Amino acid sequence: VKEKPYDVYLALSDYGMKTGQLWQVVTCHLLHLNVWHLLADLLGLWFLGRAVEGRLGSRRFLFLYATAAVAGAVLQGIVALGIVWLPESVESVAAPLRDRFGGPVVGASVGLCGVLAGFLLGGPRARKGLFWVALGLACLLVLLPTDPNLAHIAHLGGLLTGALLM
Repeated sequence: VKEKPYDVYLALSDYGMKTGQLWQVVTCHLLHLNVWHLLADLLGLWFLGRAVEGRLGSRRFLFLYATAAVAGAVLQGIVALGIVWLPESVESVAAPLRDRFGGPVVGASVGLCGVLAGFLLGGPRARKGLFWVALGLACLLVLLPTDPNLAHIAHLGGLLTGALLM
């Protein structure tokens, strides 16, 4: 991912957390990598969000979405900050973790994970089993090495927050 000048101040990153740019836990959800990333998040909100909003009402839906988004970003920020603060004596551990979790992340999909939890846990019994599949997949993606610009820990946090709110 090619970093843009505003990513330093608005995308959620280890640098931003280290330098006290705490607004990034909100602003990161407003940015997207490209039009396709934005379109995917909008389609997810359209298909899942309508059902959840119909069940919860507009205010409770907005609370679910925003709380899951911010809680997931805070979790990602805490992990990124924890990696930055690791002592130099464990640099052999810190460097790979920084490579996996320290990159600037953007997108509204963290809040969408909270909406997904609301969709799966608020519906019929058959969907509750799918929640556990989604949770297992989210945990697996945290453990697997991936691009540092993919906020898998934030997605897991959004999914768990959505589940707690349901």
